[in-house]
Amino acid sequence: VYPYECTEQVTSGARVLAAVLRMAPGDSGVARARRELATAVAMLERRQRTDGGIGYWDAEDWTTPGLSAQAGLALLEARAAGVKV
Repeated sequence: VYPYECTEQVTSGARVLAAVLRMAPGDSGVARARRELATAVAMLERRQRTDGGIGYWDAEDWTTPGLSAQAGLALLEARAAGVKV
């Protein structure tokens, strides 16, 4: 997860990482995937606005219901994969 990605990119990457963790729990790349997913979760959490939405670049930026919903799904999938949210 690159630190300068927009929320759409972070969300897309997080969902892939969560799927990897669910499908290959014994794989050698699990530790790295878990660290990357935890990074993505932290980035999304920092982007949460006071109204509950997830900002496009940060917590002070614009959002849409769809963007926030996608970020929320990524957070739910991360939690289901065992990452603290």
